[in-house]
Amino acid sequence: MLIQFNFSNFKSYKDEVSLDMTTTSIKEHPYNTIINSKGEGYVKVAAIYGANASGKSG
Repeated sequence: MLIQFNFSNFKSYKDEVSLDMTTTSIKEHPYNTIINSKGEGYVKVAAIYGANASGKSG
């Protein structure tokens, strides 16, 4: 399972970028989260979107 992904200095990304799949204390959409045996929550799905030519694909 991908929990956190960091990268920097790749194509148009100079600074470090992080995708973190851990949940916050907000429990608005519990059906979209996974809770492990330690009680830590993770998001099931993430979407990356933006305008055309805005750098989504790197």
